[in-house]
Amino acid sequence: MIHLDTDATLPAPPGQPDQAYLFDRVRIDVLEDGIPTGVGRDFAVDEASFRERRASFGLVAPAGRVFAVRVRLYRLDRVYEGEPAPTSTLESRAALPALVEGKVQHLGLLLHLADVGTIVGYPDPVEAAPWVDTPSLVGSAVERRDCGEARYEGEACVPGGAFLLGLPTPLAVADPRATRLPTERVVLMSPFFVDTHEVTGAMLAAKLPELGAVRPPLDDATIGCNVSPSLPVNCVHPETARAYCRSLGKTLPTEAQYEYLASGRGREWLYPWGYDTPRCADVVAADTFGVTLVPCGPGIRPAGSGRLDRVALDRPVLDLAGNVAEFAADDLGVLPGGRLLRDPIGTGSFTVARGGSFLTPLADVRATLRASDFGEGAAQVGFRCVRKVP
Repeated sequence: MIHLDTDATLPAPPGQPDQAYLFDRVRIDVLEDGIPTGVGRDFAVDEASFRERRASFGLVAPAGRVFAVRVRLYRLDRVYEGEPAPTSTLESRAALPALVEGKVQHLGLLLHLADVGTIVGYPDPVEAAPWVDTPSLVGSAVERRDCGEARYEGEACVPGGAFLLGLPTPLAVADPRATRLPTERVVLMSPFFVDTHEVTGAMLAAKLPELGAVRPPLDDATIGCNVSPSLPVNCVHPETARAYCRSLGKTLPTEAQYEYLASGRGREWLYPWGYDTPRCADVVAADTFGVTLVPCGPGIRPAGSGRLDRVALDRPVLDLAGNVAEFAADDLGVLPGGRLLRDPIGTGSFTVARGGSFLTPLADVRATLRASDFGEGAAQVGFRCVRKVP
């Protein structure tokens, strides 16, 4: 008998309140000389199946032959061409001892979240250890921590957790500068505060005199700049956006913070509101007629104009999918090394913008949308700020 355990997050059992999770299925293959024998199982798991020690399987093998097992803990929606995505799967291979006639041997196999994206026991399987009936570690690697301190006016608390950062498959996007992360990565997120609204023209104008040598927003109506002071600011240089946030003791959000918030804080939603495909009334974006983009409304609009474009935290966070895209703290480039990332920030050559805008096709305003190389600023890009929790 092989008894499984993990410290990763799993779904809540049926009848319990929904919760974010990283994995929801286990696939087991029996190997001989490193080759699958065709014997195996694939089954759904939840938190209760591990806590109640039901995540186990039995194997009876012919005498005199040596076998190993390959166990993969993965997400069902991350299976491509029949195989779990390697970068977001926990995999371990364990050698089984010779069977003793008339005796049941109980072995344990622990799948650590820290090993995600690697194969433990490859090329040489680890030895399966005797099973010790102790309380399950399920969920212990992810700290679901709240902000735990008073917030400022106009910001909301984003509790900590874990999620899959990145887009597993490419999207058709109208902006040729749009790109995607090359692979999904499992990310642990610390809690943080986020501005509930994008920064308006008036908010930035009030701070410009004290920001030092920064560039004021572009004033070029021919490309859609110089919006009303009450609307989200656009055509702003990324250095000006960074300076504004610094003046408040804040920063621009990292890509990880933005996507974590916009994708449901670990629920892997397509949009900040879930999975419902948006219409013009739902988000400030653009409709598509053939190859022509037609804004759903008159360009940038007041905060909260999109019916669905909001995230329900202790205060609602508005316009993560549309209105204006938002500068991130990252530069377009590589993420830190390692298998499991904690609060990562990318380094590279071009500033990244996250989210859609009034020029983004409705179909593309997904939580994973990113673009780069806006030079001095752009009509479709603005920003908001975040604040770390000490």
